[in-house]
Amino acid sequence: MDKAMEERMRSLGALAATSMIRQTSDILHEKGMFTVDRFFKLAMGEQGLPDDMEETNFCLNWVQRMPMAKSDPIWHELAAKHLPELVEKWRTETLGLITPVSTTINTISYTPYFVRFIKSPAGQGMAALQAKRAADAAKMLRSASENDVAQVFQFLSTLLLLQTDVQFGNDVDPEIVQRLLPLLRFLNRKPEFANRLASEASERVLCVLSDRARDQQMRPLLPMVKATLETPLKTCGVRNCRSTAQGKELMKCSRCKTAVYCSTEHQRWSWPDHKKLCFAATF
Repeated sequence: MDKAMEERMRSLGALAATSMIRQTSDILHEKGMFTVDRFFKLAMGEQGLPDDMEETNFCLNWVQRMPMAKSDPIWHELAAKHLPELVEKWRTETLGLITPVSTTINTISYTPYFVRFIKSPAGQGMAALQAKRAADAAKMLRSASENDVAQVFQFLSTLLLLQTDVQFGNDVDPEIVQRLLPLLRFLNRKPEFANRLASEASERVLCVLSDRARDQQMRPLLPMVKATLETPLKTCGVRNCRSTAQGKELMKCSRCKTAVYCSTEHQRWSWPDHKKLCFAATF
């Protein structure tokens, strides 16, 4: 078999595998394996399973293989309905850095519901708490797996981006920062993490907490990442409409209180798409 044919066979095999994975995830979804209620109970430790973390990872891995059109509604509804309870559980967690509830919150941290919550009084101090927990677990993190390091610092980088003010900085204790910096530099230089998410996430945290990060090219990208997360709260929800909260006062969706519009006409235009992710928020 020549190289061209071999490469074609590999591509066809990969496509077939992807198709089978998606079909399986769809079947599991239709059987009720991936409901909002199930994810919430797993995160809160209410399923009565011997290993809620293993079950949480199993469900998350399958949902992440689903098309976003199917997975997004799950994460948006979970965030809208249960964020206050999830965060309260996370704040009082004593089982370690990586638990069902921390993993679940990290998963939904990209949603506009989370962005709005973290900027409310109930969300304050999350970045500082995650930073302290990471600093306290420095010894464990030095030998942790790439996936665990990536999860811890991806979550922390998101929290820091959303809770760091350009003028006033963040509320992370300077003593905690000084304890974190050597750990972050160690992880960022770890050969087995090179070009992996663990290295990228630790570098992102370094860029926020210090002006001496190794990858200075990443620094200008951070405001863009933050703007992307905050866009649904500040920009009219109609595609290609650039009206922002700075230009005029925008109308909020009365149901989710998250999507904003520059006019009732644009709100009507957006509804066919928005209704798939619109849930009455509990906060």
